[in-house]
Formats: sequence, structure tokens, C-alpha cells
Amino acid sequence: MFHRRRMSARGPLLPLLACTTLAWAAAPGLAQAPATQPLVLDAHADIPNPLDHPERTTTTIDAGTEVDIDKLRAGGVGAIILSIHAPKRAPTPQEHRIEREIADAKLKAIREIATRHPDKAAIALTAADVRGIAASGRVAIVLSVLNGSPYAQDADAVRALHDQGVRVIGFVHAGNNELADSSRPFARDVPGANGGLSPLGKQWVADANRHGVVLDVSQLTTQALLQTVALSKTPVLATHSGVRALVDSPRNLTEEELKAVADTGGAVCVVAFSSYLINPTPDQQQQLQAVIARHGGLKNGYEGLSVAQREALYADLAKLGFKATVDQYLDSVDHAVKAVGIDHVCLSTDFNHGSTGLIGWEDEGQTGNVTAALRKRGYSEADIGKLWSGNVLRVLEAAEAAAAR
Repeated sequence: MFHRRRMSARGPLLPLLACTTLAWAAAPGLAQAPATQPLVLDAHADIPNPLDHPERTTTTIDAGTEVDIDKLRAGGVGAIILSIHAPKRAPTPQEHRIEREIADAKLKAIREIATRHPDKAAIALTAADVRGIAASGRVAIVLSVLNGSPYAQDADAVRALHDQGVRVIGFVHAGNNELADSSRPFARDVPGANGGLSPLGKQWVADANRHGVVLDVSQLTTQALLQTVALSKTPVLATHSGVRALVDSPRNLTEEELKAVADTGGAVCVVAFSSYLINPTPDQQQQLQAVIARHGGLKNGYEGLSVAQREALYADLAKLGFKATVDQYLDSVDHAVKAVGIDHVCLSTDFNHGSTGLIGWEDEGQTGNVTAALRKRGYSEADIGKLWSGNVLRVLEAAEAAAAR
């Protein structure tokens, strides 16, 4: 059993809203980061659905997005955990097939980034791979799954995912599934129907430990999160979560949850997603609700919306102009560090999946601004290294070591 001890310390929005960013303060001028930086790892980002973009035959799926491989390199980002995410759909065989098609297409598309740009990127299977690839001047890509539903009907699914290179698994996104309860259940869901983790979800915990796959507890209910950390024999990550003490969203972690993750030896990656960093005023909340209502209410996520309808929704939300600043982001980072210690906090963007970044960090090319702001707040170089990659790599190494045993 992993020794559970923390290391040395130093107004909800709409629950289903995963595409808005909030804030309304002007960005202060941010100094550019020095030429030398610690190994920078973005612990959670996504790619567009390749099935929505059949025209992308001459470019890889990241081209022109917030995580464009050239933006990653320009921003000094040496590694990124990219998500194979298919949104939860209605519980029918046909909808399940669509989920799986999306997931398989994303897995293929992420791999193509590395195969078509071998001079710029490579798939990392271990923490040592991450360090070696980044040291070579390329971007290390770690594969993750968010929403295990597309694979839940497969025998020995975790082993199969591991064999395909997946090293991080998050059981749910919005909507309950066969594995666990989501912190943002759909209207059709019975809240808490699984009692936290389902029997299959509990089996996946054991399977992940056995195969060296890290468990991602972001998006789970409190009950499911606490069950996961109690069952897991290795440290866990929350790859894209906020702090509920600052913004009372079901997507954010309570102080109890923060400490539970840290007590496994794991880490909470504070996400640069404005909805989970700052509270809207009542007027701003009304504006958001009006836009959502105009586009159908999203009671079951984005189910039923075409690509054009989703893009129209995103465009209307973007017009509201609500966006947090880098300093407001670091307020959440500071809170997490004070709550659980510098060894248990990390950083992520959720780019290409809801987050459109912050004022001062709108794509991976501006990542140096965050490092500069951390230095301005007094974080040491050693601490910055832990926040950016050290803590995540330690968790990956612990999973690898447990599997080897």
C-alpha cells in the first residue's frame, strides 16, 4: 500500500457549462519569462473532434488550435497530457458506438501529431520518456482518457488502453456513466446512481494500479473521489480542477477533496478555466443563463447540437467577454499550495475543451507569462519546477514503480 502522508508543505455557474470563460478585469502587463525555464508540462488539454473536421487531411488535428505544436514549442512547453475525450451520450447501443468512434478517432489523431512531426513531438510512455523527449527539444505527449464510457463494455479495458499508450484515466466528464457518478449529472441521470464508483469502476481502480495507469479524479462526485483515493494503492491526480473555497462550483474541489488527493502522494492541477476561477456578478450570471437558454438549455450536455450549433453557442458565449487574468488564476494556485503544500499542486489549461484561456494566457504560446507571474509572486525555481512538471512526473513514476512490483 502506498504510504498516505502529505509531503512537506510550504456562486456556481451552470453545472453543465463547459465552454464559458469568465472575467472582466483588464490584464496587467506581464513580464516575459527568462529564456531558461523549468520543464513545463500542461497536465490536461484536448483536441477537436476529428470526425467534425474531415477537411483536415493536410494538417494534424492540433494545427491552428490553442495547443498547436508550434505554439507549444514557442511557449516553452516541453510536455502535455492530451485527452482522448468523447462526451457522454444517451445510454443506447447506437449512441455508445458514436462515443467509441469519437474516442478512437481522437486516439489516432493524437498519435498522428507525433508520427507526422517526429522532429517536433513524440509519445511518452514513462516519466523518463517525458524528460528525455523534452530535453531533445521536442514536445512529449502523454495520452489520457476522459470519460471511460466508450471503453466500459470492453473486457480488460484498462490493460488494452495501457497497451495503446494511455497513462492517465479519468472515469467521467459531465454525466454519470457505467464507471462512476459525475459532479455534473445530466437531467436524465439519477444523481449518485452508482453510489460513487460502480463495481466496474472499482475494478478499473485495481486494474489501473496493476498496469501503471494514473487515476484522474477530476469531475467525480465527492463520494466517488473519496472512494477512488481509498481504493488506489498509488497516488492520484486531479488533472483539471479548481478550488471550491474560492468558486462554489460542483466541478471544483473542497478542502476535504484537496487533502484526500494530497494524502495519496498525488497532486491537484489547478485549471486555467475562468468559470472555475472567479465568480460572476448576478447580472453576468443572468447573461450566461440567457445565452444557454437561447441554445437549448444543455440539460444533457451538448447532445443534439450539430457542429454548427455548438460553434454558434461558443461564439455567443465569447461575445460576453468574461475572462479571468493570470493573477486571478494564481490566486487559486496560491490557495491550493497553502492548503496541501507545494508538493501536491500542478498546473493545466483545459485548452480546446471549454477553456479559452486567460487574459495573458490565451494559448500555449503565452505560457511563459505564467512562469513569470509565479516568479513575481515569490515562488522559487525549485517550487516552479514542481508546479509545472515535478509533481506530475513523481505521480507517473509512482504508478510505474507499483506496476513493476
